[in-house]
Amino acid sequence: MPSVEDVNSQILLRPRRRRHVALAIMLLLALLGGVLNAALTPAGTIIRNHAVIQFQRMDDSGRLYDAPSNEVLIEVLPVYNIEILPDGDAPPGTPGQILRAVSTTPNTRVVINYSLKFTGNAADNARIAPVFIHGSSNYLPKLADGDTGMLVIKDGNADGVVDNDDIQVGSWRDANGNGQVEAGELQIGDLGCQYQPGDIVNLLLVFRVPAGAAPGASSYMGIEGASVGDPTATDPISPLVSQNISQVLIVDDAVMTVTKAANVTEAIPGGVITYTVTGNSVGSAPALRRVLTVDGTLNSHQGVVLFDIIPTVSGSGLPLPISNAAIASQPPGVNGTIIYSSQNNTALDVSDPSWNWHSAYVNGDTVIAYVSSDGSGGNHDLPVGAAISFTFDGTVPAGTTDQALINVAYASYDTNALGIQTVKAINDVVVFVRGQTGVIIRDTDFELSPPPLTPADDGGSLSNDSQAVALAQAGTFVYFTNRVLNTGSGTDSFNITLRTTGGAPLTSNPNGWTFSFFKSDGVTPLRDTGSDGVIDTGPLPPSGTDLANPLHYADIVIRVEIPENAIASGNDPELLLVLQASSVLNPTQSDTTENIVVAVSAPTMALSNHLPPGSLTPDPTPFQFSGAPGDVLDYPLIVQNLAPLNGEADTYTLSTTAAPAGWKVSYFRDLNQNGQLDANELLPVLRTATVPPGGRDYLIARVMIPADAIADANADTVQDVHTLIFRATSTNLSSVFAEQDNRAMVMWQDRFELRPNRQGTIEAGSVTVYEHAVTNFGERGNRFYLTLTPGTPAWNHQIQTSDGSANLPRAIDPSDGTEKYYLDLAKAGAPGSTGNFRLRIYAPGSIPQGTVDVTAIGVSANDPAAPAMRLAATPMHIVTDVTFVVAGDLALTKNSDPAPGASVLPGQQIIYTTTFFNKSATGLAQLTIQDQIPSHTAYVLQSANVTMPLPAGLTGVSFEVSRNGGISWSADNVGAGNDPSVTNVRAVFIGSLAGGAEGDFIFSVVVR
Repeated sequence: MPSVEDVNSQILLRPRRRRHVALAIMLLLALLGGVLNAALTPAGTIIRNHAVIQFQRMDDSGRLYDAPSNEVLIEVLPVYNIEILPDGDAPPGTPGQILRAVSTTPNTRVVINYSLKFTGNAADNARIAPVFIHGSSNYLPKLADGDTGMLVIKDGNADGVVDNDDIQVGSWRDANGNGQVEAGELQIGDLGCQYQPGDIVNLLLVFRVPAGAAPGASSYMGIEGASVGDPTATDPISPLVSQNISQVLIVDDAVMTVTKAANVTEAIPGGVITYTVTGNSVGSAPALRRVLTVDGTLNSHQGVVLFDIIPTVSGSGLPLPISNAAIASQPPGVNGTIIYSSQNNTALDVSDPSWNWHSAYVNGDTVIAYVSSDGSGGNHDLPVGAAISFTFDGTVPAGTTDQALINVAYASYDTNALGIQTVKAINDVVVFVRGQTGVIIRDTDFELSPPPLTPADDGGSLSNDSQAVALAQAGTFVYFTNRVLNTGSGTDSFNITLRTTGGAPLTSNPNGWTFSFFKSDGVTPLRDTGSDGVIDTGPLPPSGTDLANPLHYADIVIRVEIPENAIASGNDPELLLVLQASSVLNPTQSDTTENIVVAVSAPTMALSNHLPPGSLTPDPTPFQFSGAPGDVLDYPLIVQNLAPLNGEADTYTLSTTAAPAGWKVSYFRDLNQNGQLDANELLPVLRTATVPPGGRDYLIARVMIPADAIADANADTVQDVHTLIFRATSTNLSSVFAEQDNRAMVMWQDRFELRPNRQGTIEAGSVTVYEHAVTNFGERGNRFYLTLTPGTPAWNHQIQTSDGSANLPRAIDPSDGTEKYYLDLAKAGAPGSTGNFRLRIYAPGSIPQGTVDVTAIGVSANDPAAPAMRLAATPMHIVTDVTFVVAGDLALTKNSDPAPGASVLPGQQIIYTTTFFNKSATGLAQLTIQDQIPSHTAYVLQSANVTMPLPAGLTGVSFEVSRNGGISWSADNVGAGNDPSVTNVRAVFIGSLAGGAEGDFIFSVVVR
């Protein structure tokens, strides 16, 4: 073996300033207390803080004044964390786990189990590499081909063994044969997918024991990882903290390994989990028996003990009820026994009397075990190569909430020279419990208030899991609405599919008609909200116990497009869609409902305007509407079937043969024939309903004016008039059609914006100024009138030029005949399309503190050449300036470390500093500075302080905290660390702050 030298095993992803977040956070753990154990503050959270100071003037001792500071804003960043367990170190430290391998069986494969947990606040992945501590090891790990090295495997089914479907995510092959891990020899991979915060991934470190490894020899190895989201977030962070090192000890004696398995990875309340516990004798000598007292009979059973700690349900704290315990395998001639215990301190040796072993299961037992003894003299050791195994069923209690059930197992045996050994299973089994699942999907035609997109009731006001359209017309859309109910105990999503296999009924579409799925509005496509590529409802809470009046449901709309050339095919029915809803959490839970088109039928005429609207009078005279860009224009139309009374009914395809480029036209049925498009008529149609001979159908042609349309495209200063031609074509005979000509005109667009709203403070007898801007987005230049509405008449308000050198000019606004300030602006995009102005406000000296002035400025666009009258619709924008009168004696300034605008991490400390300054010439007494603790932070007890020496005139200060929003206060002189219950902190000063004096009040918080 090569000489042993110290080698830096920490190869992966330097620098190592972090393990989970950063070294700084690790060093703060003791200070932070429980903050980091709680949920991390979401990334992007804005922490806000400002202070208020109270004081009393020496010449006005009967009144308290206050003044606010500026506000400090700090943003919380996202955090990516990982945790690899178990932790452990090479000598002189303690390894996280000790495994044993035998010297007499070279090339034995060793599997070391690790778990990796994502503990950040965002989805993440991790990169993994093996670690070998050369300087502490007596032998080198080997790969299957004999080269020195190790593999890291992602244990997909968490059974603790290497299976065919497990994935290799990292490896080391000692290319130069020096037995040391070097960067070029590592294969560093990631886990292959994103994991959510809280997810746990099982990892296996795998190698083989070389020939010639002597008993007593040890090797120390482990794994390390780094977050993909933040490569500096690693585990471990450096050689100075606990590593992830395990010890593999070579022995020439009995060795047992234990593995666990469960038949499911997820379960539901009432579900049954079958656990299998297996022990293997893999040493060079038999595993020797232990002596147990069972059912009160002293030393009745002598054998190797394989025992399982029954998983405990959080909430109740009780172990799972178990049943069907059975021996799955044991060596020939061995007749073992299943026994039980209610032991809570499983760290005690299995022979301790407190285990109270018994052969009959009692509800509440915490341990199930196998012992290789029949209790009647048939006592057995476990030979080399032999295996024992037992199974049992655990029933998840009804009402169990979502949680992870963790199951561990052990073997206890004696050895020739190593003494009694109790070894833990190389893997823990985690089964996630999901709430009860269930689903119903049904028709909606029977509902007292059925959805708008559903056929007439065919079930006598009762659900018959079927809804049908008796006769559908060629060239139309047919709609069905199906309702999904969640009958489970928790939120679930439900995949929506067509049933095409299995038992009847099955979907049948012999005509090959096209159909689509939508949400309840019939226009929003139904999509996959997960990752399986199947459309679904999205998360749906439980519907409750009264399914006739469900608390929550999801309506799924099917739209069937029947081609205009469709004719009766003779199929019965013409279309059968069997819709199936399946639980995403438990795909075995599903339900179906039927949607049927029973039959389909297929074709002289006129198309006219419906004018006046609602008169039911056809009028072929072209009509003109005007609208703004982005508006819709609705043209009411009447289609007439002019065939003789013994002629054929017809359906008419609707189209637009002339319209400006970029304009869109949609057609709708005017069901109540009022010439207006109502809320229940908002389903676009491609054609009319069936019109009998001599009959009519009433329609609305809705024309969408593009948002970028302009009134005068040819720039001749005259609004353009656009031609629209609507056409209806017979589906019986496509050469028969009628057209209606109409006109449309785009209105002049006087679009503009006035911004922004302002807020500020003013001292009595002083002036404040607010700046505003008007921007013209219209297609022509215009005059913009400013309507000033002062908030306080006694104050002086003036609208001035942007530099404050003069007031804005004034003119008569033709819309109301009032003289107003104005700005003349060029058209959008041209120089001069934006104008700036100032609002100057003067507050008289007699105005009391606390007065609020709310002044509004409205801007309206109006052509100065227009008539002196308000137009039918004069657009207007308004801004509001709010001004508070504050005391001018004392000023507060707020700052922070890190600086305002910086970003912080959960667990990081923020130091706030409030500087107070007496601007007056006289002293200010009864001085109190009060601050509210920002949301998402916790106050650091006894961190409040002031700069010393105290400012002139102040003789003392005390610090107090409140835990009820400032209702009551107590001294801040007890405790240490952070306290989330503190809501406010204040400094109470003794003496009078001299004129011109200033000081600082400081305190600290920790980001949660």
